[in-house]
Amino acid sequence: MLVRDVRLFYGLFLLLRQSCGLCTYPSDLRGTWHDSVYGTIAFTDSSMNMETKSFVSGFTNTNFTCQLNNGDMYVSKSVESVTLGILGGFTINVWICFEIKSLTTSSFYYYLRSSDQDNLNFGDVVPVATTVTSVAEADVCNTSPGVGEFHMLVNPASAKEGLSAVPVPLLGDFTYTMNFGTASSECGVSAFWEGCSNTTIITLNNTACGSQFVGYSASGSLGCITSFQDTTSTSVYYVGVYNFDTSVNGASTKRFTCFTVEFDTNITMVSQSPNKCSSGSSPTVLPTDGALLQLTTVTSCAPVTPPDDPLSIAAIFAIVFSLISKTLPRGAHTVFTLSDTNTMVNKEIITEPKLVVKPIRNGQPQSMELQQWKNNAEFQEPEGQLKLVTKPQPL
Repeated sequence: MLVRDVRLFYGLFLLLRQSCGLCTYPSDLRGTWHDSVYGTIAFTDSSMNMETKSFVSGFTNTNFTCQLNNGDMYVSKSVESVTLGILGGFTINVWICFEIKSLTTSSFYYYLRSSDQDNLNFGDVVPVATTVTSVAEADVCNTSPGVGEFHMLVNPASAKEGLSAVPVPLLGDFTYTMNFGTASSECGVSAFWEGCSNTTIITLNNTACGSQFVGYSASGSLGCITSFQDTTSTSVYYVGVYNFDTSVNGASTKRFTCFTVEFDTNITMVSQSPNKCSSGSSPTVLPTDGALLQLTTVTSCAPVTPPDDPLSIAAIFAIVFSLISKTLPRGAHTVFTLSDTNTMVNKEIITEPKLVVKPIRNGQPQSMELQQWKNNAEFQEPEGQLKLVTKPQPL
């Protein structure tokens, strides 16, 4: 009798442990979140309910419990099970692996690291027999997606607190054209993309494109969640955006979009994909169910990049010395110093610098600014370029 009670207690313990989960999800992931691929997901400490996504036949949703956590890797197991009609029939749970990274308390991104490699048509999850109570991380986290294949999680109650700045190619105001595989644009001349007034939010005049919307947004308001530079082509960026429409219909309007972006001179090429970017996404190739855009810069608000080889301090001193040395009193000695505001470190260009000349007479330094000399010089910084300019000799 005692042995039976012990076995019963141990069985209940295993059941509770599996239903409650063996690990917890990131502490900010609590409540209901919008997911860029799986719709709406509700999180508790150790459970994850995909409210509109079913991986198991006969269900309209999928509940998972957290089973294993190693750093950013989270392995979860479905509560629901299904009996397969193959190999005599056996019952399985599905397991899924997320590599989750926090952006803010209101936004995350993650990479789906699992896939069905047994060709059982389970897609993003790994089927495991219910008799298997634990698995190794490598058994489920069996794939490595590309840098642009990220998923996004946004808290709808505080979505605007989860934004980040758009990457450099989209820092500007633009006119744009858009097409869906046809040769001509489906937008009028009033199509305008505003990205300078708020570098985390893209504002669009979407009425110019009829019922086709940039970013699948009827309101024309998109928030940048995150962006990544391609690892092989550094001119290409993947940009994930969130649609602030009050509601979306899943057809002409969608909650998430991924832009693949490439800047070339004054033109920015963009492809838009619903929900997420796919492996091999290109700014010039029409995605499935997506569109191609061409942005023409009206105003750029991207930061100016300083020259790669600005004049060194030593070179500046040499030039200035050659300009003023012949004006010094005979027999005088000079000490050249720069004011506190006149520095150049790590290629950062100085602003409003002053060179101070200190002639020494009778053993005492006499301070005077360079502008007091007949042939003098000053530094200027027009349009990000450092120049040394001589002034005309005063009368």
